[in-house]
Amino acid sequence: MDEKYRKLLGVPQSRLEAINQVILDPKSEVMKAFLAVVDKYGAPEEINRKHRASRELPNLLRKIEATQPAHLKDIQWLQQQVQSDRFVSIRDYRRRSWPGADSRKFADDFAVTLEVSALQYFEWVREMAERALEQKSLVPGRFIAVRKMKESEADGDCRHRRRAGHYGRNIRRDPRYQGH
Repeated sequence: MDEKYRKLLGVPQSRLEAINQVILDPKSEVMKAFLAVVDKYGAPEEINRKHRASRELPNLLRKIEATQPAHLKDIQWLQQQVQSDRFVSIRDYRRRSWPGADSRKFADDFAVTLEVSALQYFEWVREMAERALEQKSLVPGRFIAVRKMKESEADGDCRHRRRAGHYGRNIRRDPRYQGH
């Protein structure tokens, strides 16, 4: 049975030739449009390189400074809190919340993740962090966006999501904040 279906997946040589005719035809409008996009944005490797570079913290901070300077002081405040080791670790939170937590086995692979999606209202993130510091509670470890990209870019939401997500990832990956 496997061979029967495998044979169905084969592409006949005549179809490959037809595809190559479209791809290699210098008059093909479809290929002209495709190559114009590649020319504008680069090949996948270049697009991915640019994306990785855009996600680096210094580049994000420069973009925030240029587009949303009012939020820069809150970002710097968050950075100071993380660098000063002010946020409660998962281990310490568990110890405070559950007597005998050190002897309990927690199934971290099945941990609940709070997802926050209203990042166009970035101002509340600092309030959330201040409350977490005051109450020694946890903050969400993941931030998502559920809106269309053009709409998000128009009001700055994409920058907020990247910014908040960056801090969430750093806190989650930092061994000081792990429950193990």
